[in-house]
Amino acid sequence: MLGHTALRLNQSKTNTNTMKHHITKKGEKILIKNLKDSHLINIIKYIERRAKEGIEVFYGGCGVGGEDIWADSDTLKGRCALDYLNHEVYVKELKKRNLKI
Repeated sequence: MLGHTALRLNQSKTNTNTMKHHITKKGEKILIKNLKDSHLINIIKYIERRAKEGIEVFYGGCGVGGEDIWADSDTLKGRCALDYLNHEVYVKELKKRNLKI
């Protein structure tokens, strides 16, 4: 899986226009706009590194009554992984602050 709990919120695809919070590895919910500059930069670097390496995502479902349970996984890399981890949300915040990595 992702191997880092700080990105828990981002594991499920969210609308990048509505994502406003980041979950820390301790489970704290922080507004992205309230992240320290260093934390924001580290998150972006982490997402970019994981997108290059590839992330494994799991999904599944069941039929009526739970009799047809199924599960599968995919490995996402590059742009697909960046999108899945909501990279754009963090980069937008970085740009608002006029910061660079």
